[in-house]
Amino acid sequence: MIPDMLPKKIIALSVISIVSFFSSFTIIKTSQVGVKSRFGLISDNILTEGVHLKIPFVDNISVVSLKQHQENFTINHTQTKDLQPVSVTYKVIYSIPVNKVIYNRKNLNGDIFDVLIKPRANETIMNVLADYPAEDLIGNRDVVIKKVKDKLSVRLNDHASIDDISITEFDFEDEQFERAVQRKVVAKQDAQSAEIKKQQSQAEADQILIKARAEAQAIRIKSDALSGNQKLVDLTIAERWDGKSPTTVVIGDGKANILLPLK
Repeated sequence: MIPDMLPKKIIALSVISIVSFFSSFTIIKTSQVGVKSRFGLISDNILTEGVHLKIPFVDNISVVSLKQHQENFTINHTQTKDLQPVSVTYKVIYSIPVNKVIYNRKNLNGDIFDVLIKPRANETIMNVLADYPAEDLIGNRDVVIKKVKDKLSVRLNDHASIDDISITEFDFEDEQFERAVQRKVVAKQDAQSAEIKKQQSQAEADQILIKARAEAQAIRIKSDALSGNQKLVDLTIAERWDGKSPTTVVIGDGKANILLPLK
C-alpha cells in the first residue's frame, strides 16, 4: 500500500514545485509596468520592463499597459438643446500615465475603463450635446468634439489621458428633420466657400492694382529724370547702343523730322 502511494506523492510534489517555480517571477514587457501587492498592501514602487521575482502565493503582480486604448461608444435617445432626439456613435482613445498607475490602483475599485472612463465619457457627451442645437452639432462637429475632450479630461482628473475623441455619427430620429438640417448645413458651407473665393479674388485684384500703380510710378519718375537731365539721356542711349554704327540720321526740329540714310 505504502509503495503505491510514493509515486503519487512524488508527482504531487513535482507539480507543486513546478507551479511554485513559475509563480516566483513575472515578466514585464515593453510598454508595460507592474504593481506589486503583498497580502493586499500595494507597493509604492513601479515595476518596469524585465523579470521580477515574487513570493509564490504571497505576492501578486498586476500588469498595466501604457499603450493607447481605443473604445467605441453608442448612446441612444439623448437630446439636443432644441429637444431633438439624437443617437451618437463616437470613440475615445486614451492612455494611462505611468505616474498615475499606483494612484489608480490604490483609489479605484476595479478596471479604470469600466468604473471611470466609460460612465464619465457618456455623461460628458450627453451634457455637451444638450448645449447645442441640432444644426450646430453637424455644422460645428470639431468644436463639439473639442468641448467634449476638454470637459472629459477635467472630469477624469488625470487618472487617464484622453488622447483623441471622434464622433463618427449623429442619428436623428426624425429623418425629415435630419435631411433638412444637412441641406441647410451644406448651403451654409457653400456660402462660406463662395465668400472665401470672393475675398481671394479681391486680394488678387488688389495686388495687381498695387503692382500696376508701382510700375506707373516708376515710369513717371524715370521719365521726369530723363527729361530734366540731358547727361542721363545720353547715358541711357549709350547703355542701349549695340556697338554698331547708325545707318540713318534724323534731321528736323522734333516736330517735323526727316529720316535720311547714311549710305
